[in-house]
Amino acid sequence: MSRSAKHLAPKEPLARADVSERGVRRAAPERRGLPRGVKIVIIVVAVLLVLVLAAYLVFSHFYGKMNYAATMTESERADAIAAYTVEEAQLPAEPEEPEEIPEDVEVVPEEKVKDIQDVIQEQLAASGGSLISDKDIINILLIGTDARKMNEKARSDVMLLVSVNQRTKKIILTSFMRDIYTLNTPNAIAGPDYLVETLEYDFGIDINNYALVNFYAFADVIDTLGGIDIALSNSEVDFINRQAYYGEQAELGVGTGAIYLDYSSDGWYHLNGTQALAHCRNRSSAGSDFDRTSRQRTVISTLLERAKSVPLSELYNLANVVLPMVTTDLTQGDCLSLLLKSGDYLTYDIVQYRVPGDNYNLTMISGMSVIQINFETSAAYLQDFIYY
Repeated sequence: MSRSAKHLAPKEPLARADVSERGVRRAAPERRGLPRGVKIVIIVVAVLLVLVLAAYLVFSHFYGKMNYAATMTESERADAIAAYTVEEAQLPAEPEEPEEIPEDVEVVPEEKVKDIQDVIQEQLAASGGSLISDKDIINILLIGTDARKMNEKARSDVMLLVSVNQRTKKIILTSFMRDIYTLNTPNAIAGPDYLVETLEYDFGIDINNYALVNFYAFADVIDTLGGIDIALSNSEVDFINRQAYYGEQAELGVGTGAIYLDYSSDGWYHLNGTQALAHCRNRSSAGSDFDRTSRQRTVISTLLERAKSVPLSELYNLANVVLPMVTTDLTQGDCLSLLLKSGDYLTYDIVQYRVPGDNYNLTMISGMSVIQINFETSAAYLQDFIYY
């Protein structure tokens, strides 16, 4: 090789990959980024993850506003029952003024009370103590108490079981009369857990969860939604006006204040929170407590229908107002599952039921108004209505 040829030779040999079979140097392959389609997919996934995270943070924020109540232990329940017994024993010896007894109500002599209790225990034992459950049915007990503040022991004025049947696409609203012999005091004795267990034992239905509110919260729900439209009789209008202006609710200042209801020619009225609450607590007009539970179911049904058209801004305000006044054993996972399916649930038909049905006896036991029912047959009817 000549000096000039040697001088022109490259200082480093060409890589084998850069030389073709004919000895001609190839261009080095161009380094390219990810294909455009892959980039778009990555961006979309990243945006979705950010949105999901944001939605979860918002959901967690609102869930945190509620009062989560862990299930009572056996020892805690025993202590609560013992404390309630002591409280009762410390009541003044003089009884309160007895409730007025309707003419058609049987007064049970004290010596017969034990017999009634024995019959009830036999009926409850006859059901076998087993619970009916179904993966397609969610049972949530709504409890409305007569408490004036949070964490106050109180009786359950409202016991409304909301059964979401995903198989039949129905929501069943079942009212339990508070004067049923076993149901008046469990919540006051040991809280909502004890009430749930009592209902499960009495009627053989598996109750998944509960949500408890006092009547302040109920009035605020109605007011936040701008009120509801309800058909009323003249006697119901009179009761609302008395309660809103002169009754217990006026004294406690529940709600945002009332507007006097004048008689309507078509019987329809727009109620604010104070008025709607008075209507739900009305047991003085025709029908006593039976019509009261019917009024409660009607108001709840109206609220559910109203919720179908509520804009997001109203739902935000409603959550901020109401959730701090709710006590529940629903976990974050439970609430998230219900939220994700709520769009479907709002399309379900709403049907109503009441316990007891048509077979019951009105009695006075130890000065208290009591509804006597056959627990065995009532449980069978309720199970059939919810599950079949």
